Amino acid sequence: SKSLALLVNSHLDSSLPTPGAADDALSVAISLEAARVLIESVGRGEWEAGWSLIILINNAEETFQDASHLFSTQHPWAQTVRTVMNLEAAGSKGPELLFQATSEEMVWVYQGVPYPYGTVLANDIFSSGVLMSDTDFRQFDQYLLTPGIDMAVVGHSYFYHSTRDVVENIEPGVAQHFAENVLSMIKQMTFRPKKSTGEYEEDSLMQRIRKFDETPAMLYQPTSPDSSKSTSSTPPAIPSSTTSTSPFSSADKGGQQHSRRPDLVFFTLFGSKPFVYSGFTAKIVYTFWAMICTWMTVISVKKSNHKATEGVEPKGSASPIKTSRSNVSLVLASVASILISLFRSVLYANAVAFIMRKVLSKQLSWFAGEWRPVALYASPVLLALISPPFGTLIPRSVPNAMSERSLVHGALLLNAFLAVIVQSTGIGSAVLPMLLSVGIGSGVAVGLLLEWQSGENEKEEGTIHPVVYVVGSILPLAVGVELAVGTLDVFVPLTGRMPPFVPAEHIIATLVAVFVFLSLPLLPALVYRLPFSSQHSGSSSIATRANLRNIVRLACVLSVVWFAFVSGWGSWPFDPAHPKRIFVSLSESLPSGEYGVHIAGMDGAAGFPPLVQGLAQVVGTSNQQNAENMDIRAAEKTAFDQWNSNWGPFYPLGV
Repeated sequence: SKSLALLVNSHLDSSLPTPGAADDALSVAISLEAARVLIESVGRGEWEAGWSLIILINNAEETFQDASHLFSTQHPWAQTVRTVMNLEAAGSKGPELLFQATSEEMVWVYQGVPYPYGTVLANDIFSSGVLMSDTDFRQFDQYLLTPGIDMAVVGHSYFYHSTRDVVENIEPGVAQHFAENVLSMIKQMTFRPKKSTGEYEEDSLMQRIRKFDETPAMLYQPTSPDSSKSTSSTPPAIPSSTTSTSPFSSADKGGQQHSRRPDLVFFTLFGSKPFVYSGFTAKIVYTFWAMICTWMTVISVKKSNHKATEGVEPKGSASPIKTSRSNVSLVLASVASILISLFRSVLYANAVAFIMRKVLSKQLSWFAGEWRPVALYASPVLLALISPPFGTLIPRSVPNAMSERSLVHGALLLNAFLAVIVQSTGIGSAVLPMLLSVGIGSGVAVGLLLEWQSGENEKEEGTIHPVVYVVGSILPLAVGVELAVGTLDVFVPLTGRMPPFVPAEHIIATLVAVFVFLSLPLLPALVYRLPFSSQHSGSSSIATRANLRNIVRLACVLSVVWFAFVSGWGSWPFDPAHPKRIFVSLSESLPSGEYGVHIAGMDGAAGFPPLVQGLAQVVGTSNQQNAENMDIRAAEKTAFDQWNSNWGPFYPLGV
């Protein structure tokens, strides 16, 4: 039927002066290859299109998305489009990322593709407008009022919009990976079940999708007894779209950029099948889990208090347990201490970034590797996490064992209730603290079980079982690493396209600090188990532990200095695989006969002025034969803005 259609969109144009092999000839090739495969499948009787498929290959995406706008507002086929798949690329390696989704049904369908890779976190980041990026998808959202998904290859985006965006630099297998997912989506979206009589069912997935200006489509319900005798396999019913509760959503029918997001949570972990559930389900599950975490905390605290009633004083304590604050106050103090540890982690990392940027003038020294910033900024974060907390939060009168236990409980409750609060605002990224709390809670649960089985006789009184740290760190570490890999893979190359006034060094330092903190949520508690963290000891023991603490601090500082040395002094952070972006414009003034070479940098890395001076010297040297008749001026710094007509050819980038 041609009454409803799936639109698969890609663009043929490229930015100046890139060949555009990945962005976006790759998507164009995938669209054409999918069409070929589908046509041959029809000829062999392997596939039947229940609904129409429109493959749109447009132009002018890199300027103002003129072609997609014209299709959305003027083409006669536009009104048949029920949902959209936009195919993009900003990189040349790795899997394609589902980074925008406005259709709940499409996300559920994406769950069944061969190689899924997407997360609601990327969806929320793009929805917020933090990234100044745009695709044809906005035209379909605002003017065609059609839901859909936006997918792009994002790995190794160092060649994005550059002359090195050629076929040879696209990683083998990327096109196949992307194409198989697209083909799977097309087949599922255009599928239309039939009755035993050969007639189409009254309901299908495409019919359940509604445009933003329509009333809700009916749910999948068989309307006749014959429907149970369908001759073709019917996909499982997928919930129909619901009104978004996201703070990024808009009721305006014209919308704003990134205006509509479904109330849905989805994510993948290390290539697993996507976990997908509604925002309403998330609120119920997160709240229930927070109650379980509270219950586990109460049970653990009661066990600790039971020891106190027996007159047992934890090893290394200088005062009885009864002199400490109440359990509730101690847990709240632990939560505050964890938040301060996060603040201190970001502060320490940004202090190193300030030194690299302002003192050493070696910003972007890590540019040639997505993981190099971790080597530079992880050490100050670890230094912040192992430093003793402020005494006003956890008093020195509190025994180490109780402080350790309260910090574990604080990390558990902080993440559990943070997930509830964030999800209540409609932000699906609340799944991040939820996963952290599940990991920590699993460790706490195993620890309680082991304590109950052992009768707590074989362990030091009041201490956390070591297995809590092992089990409780597995999921947070996995989530943190997955998040760091995906985010740094995008943001590190992106710093090469950030102008000098953007604090790229501080942005990366902050990201690394947050990732390390999220990956090691139990480290602040573990510090109380280490020998240099004891608060209650004799003078000689205190001196020994102070020396150990200073040794660890010195090691962290030396690691930062070492990396700054090997990556900052006398090195150039760019190479052929990670090129520096510069703009070169040659102009001629016809009235005066003057020629001008204009050079602009696109990043804040050091070394640009010497590069310009060296180029000016080369230009002057190459014209020595005509030097007597030429007036070669020294390089001068000018503004790269809309008032400088020399940069007109780079419009709209010059603006």
